Amino acid sequence: IKVNKKASKYLAIVGTTSEWLNNAIRENGVFHFPPNRKPRINVLSKGDLCLIYLYDKKAFAGEFRVIETKEITAEEFHKKYAVRAYEVPKAPFPKPGDVVRIIIYDVLRSYARLIPADKIENIKSVGPLGFFRLLKWERYQWLHHKIRQVTKGSINSTQKLDLCKVEKAVDELSKETIED
Repeated sequence: IKVNKKASKYLAIVGTTSEWLNNAIRENGVFHFPPNRKPRINVLSKGDLCLIYLYDKKAFAGEFRVIETKEITAEEFHKKYAVRAYEVPKAPFPKPGDVVRIIIYDVLRSYARLIPADKIENIKSVGPLGFFRLLKWERYQWLHHKIRQVTKGSINSTQKLDLCKVEKAVDELSKETIED
């Protein structure tokens, strides 16, 4: 997944379950939030990155890039988007009269292995993980870089990552586009 660091303003962490990750559509899919919840997804723009946090495993497990975000009625959701979404018990599809917020994404990428949140040094600076977390890209791009290091096997996933080394690497990449 490419991330244009000049265009990206936000990095989001979306919380879900292993069931969702295993069954979600991989391309041109829809991530929906529980009905009548109001996460601040409206500030996300095309190209912003969402990291997938599995709260049932307490680990990062994948990512997707935002195409568009919307707040829609239950009727519109079922008519246009339900076939591209996957329903889990903690995020049921909306009922008539409900409003739902969705993120339309291009490609969903699962990591080769789970990355336990407690193995990422300084993760507590991100704040509580779970339902949804919105972060400024310029301040928290290190988190994506750390996860990429683990998924590419450049370090042992049982070790905590060295924040100083990661920040130096991020500085070196700051004028480039990150690609897998």
